Amino acid sequence: MYPNPFSSRVTLEIEGWSGRGLYLQLFDSQGRQVLQQRSRSGSFELHRQQLPRGMYFFRLL
Repeated sequence: MYPNPFSSRVTLEIEGWSGRGLYLQLFDSQGRQVLQQRSRSGSFELHRQQLPRGMYFFRLL
């Protein structure tokens, strides 16, 4: 994940991912899911304007 922390956007890349669908779920510090994205390439880009200020946790499925 880079850059960390980020100001406008952040990229999460899963190296060596082989084409199957991959989901990223993003949760706020209260455990509420705030975002879900799907990727076939194993790369996700999150934009700051989508998220309020705070700490987040992610899960890959």
